[in-house]
Amino acid sequence: MKYSLYFFLLMCIGAHSQKSIFIKTGKNLTNYSYTNEFGSTASNLSSEFGNTYSMGYSKLLKYKLNKFPIVYDSEFSFDEFNASVYNKNLLVHWKTLYVGFDNSLLLQVLNSKKIKLDLKLGTTISKMIHGKQELGSEIFDLKKTNSFKGIFIGGVAGLQVKYFASDYGGFSLGYDYIYSFNPTLNGSEKFSISTNRICLGVIFNIKNSIQ
Repeated sequence: MKYSLYFFLLMCIGAHSQKSIFIKTGKNLTNYSYTNEFGSTASNLSSEFGNTYSMGYSKLLKYKLNKFPIVYDSEFSFDEFNASVYNKNLLVHWKTLYVGFDNSLLLQVLNSKKIKLDLKLGTTISKMIHGKQELGSEIFDLKKTNSFKGIFIGGVAGLQVKYFASDYGGFSLGYDYIYSFNPTLNGSEKFSISTNRICLGVIFNIKNSIQ
């Protein structure tokens, strides 16, 4: 509990003093995992690609780890977490859209003037705002399914390279692995989402005079 409070306070410090804003777009490759109340795991799920869009802000903190700078990131995103499943020899598609919010700390292991390499670790929270199951010409609303209802919580880890073309900003290329689960399910029933995400981004630096 003490460490969780410390992490939260560290996030707040970053949130009140931003240094840059960014927008990103990319692709998700998602895999769902489901275990029913009897402990049986679904083995007929397949990954599919979806889009991701996000925007957020960053702040270089005064803290360092072994002389490596630490950056706070806060990010608001829209993610398509899609998958397919074979059901009685029929191919069923899950098409979903989640809104999410990530808080992360980045460790800058390479910190030159123009190029930076960050290792990323953080938390994520998301909720499905649209979802449908496609079975041939039939469409079902996934928002009515218990497994997809409620808030998903989890973690995110990754790395990103940033190139600053000028003092005004630059570009980024990043990879994230995201794992989240539905904590509201009862008993031994489990439902989780694992996503590999690749993003391209544009960074806009904020001048010190307006911080």
